[in-house]
Amino acid sequence: MKNTAKKTLSLVLAFLMILGLFPTMDVTAHAEAEETWSGDVVATTRDISGVELTADTTLTIPKDVQLSVSNGIKTNGYTLTVVGEDVEKSKLFVSGTDGGFGADGLEDSGDGAEAGGAGGNGGVGITGNVVINGAWVTVIGGYGGNGGRGGDGMEGGCDADSARGGKGGDGGDGGAAVYGNVTVLAGHLWAMGGRGGEGGRGGDGGEFFYWDDEAQDMLDAKGDNGEPGIGGSQGAHIIGTINGVSTADSGGLTITPAPTVAVTGITLDKTSATLTVGGTETLTATVEPDNATDKTVKWSTTGGVTLYTDADCTPGNEVGTDATSTLTVYAKGISAGSATV
Repeated sequence: MKNTAKKTLSLVLAFLMILGLFPTMDVTAHAEAEETWSGDVVATTRDISGVELTADTTLTIPKDVQLSVSNGIKTNGYTLTVVGEDVEKSKLFVSGTDGGFGADGLEDSGDGAEAGGAGGNGGVGITGNVVINGAWVTVIGGYGGNGGRGGDGMEGGCDADSARGGKGGDGGDGGAAVYGNVTVLAGHLWAMGGRGGEGGRGGDGGEFFYWDDEAQDMLDAKGDNGEPGIGGSQGAHIIGTINGVSTADSGGLTITPAPTVAVTGITLDKTSATLTVGGTETLTATVEPDNATDKTVKWSTTGGVTLYTDADCTPGNEVGTDATSTLTVYAKGISAGSATV
């Protein structure tokens, strides 16, 4: 009774498709987004089923927080910037939607056993451009769905073709981990395309009868089993660029920029100077070590005399607005006093 109902449903759907009353199906996995993001978003430890951006978004992940997003993140042309407070303990895990399993084929009803349905393709983990700054980001493409099992051959017939099992459905392809451009300012990225689905098993051959001239009798035999389906391909790891360079799809990727080198000291080329009226003085700061990541020097002054960075001593150009290693200062000659730079 169950098989009869399945056959009837299959015939009805086929008839509706012929009439154009039932849409053909997209075998790539899709899912509705549970949340939309825009502007500034602070992560908490939780699981989300799908995210879409409606504007450029900065996702801040505090220390000891892991945000998990299944069914992927779509940026919709905007940029997602992921900022972590602790590169080892601020984590984002994203996975694409898994493809659906193919339907099993029906048993032979006189026209041959049905092949199993193809598995659905996995969805992309992150679609669009991503900037990573101080966070640990793991992205996996959705898994391809397994192919359906081929239908079994007819039992008790007199035809070897009707007794042959149906072919197994092909497995779906895995989804890409990232489809877009990735910029890693600081932190880690690990990206892996989703695995392909397994091909479905071929249907079992049925028992059939045939006339044997030599024996002058009806003999029984078993029909051939159906061929297995072909497994799906693994998805690409990254389709796009990493830090502006096109990447070859060669395996899971871990990207760790060079560690930040902290400043250990700053020295001036002179400890004091006396400015005459209309005079100038040039100070040069040396930042140690020489390979420090950020060697920017910001100047400030204290004391009773205001120093300027232009010869006209224009208000608004007081020392403290520049960020260079060498500074030339000017002072108005209107009063005696001192200033510490």
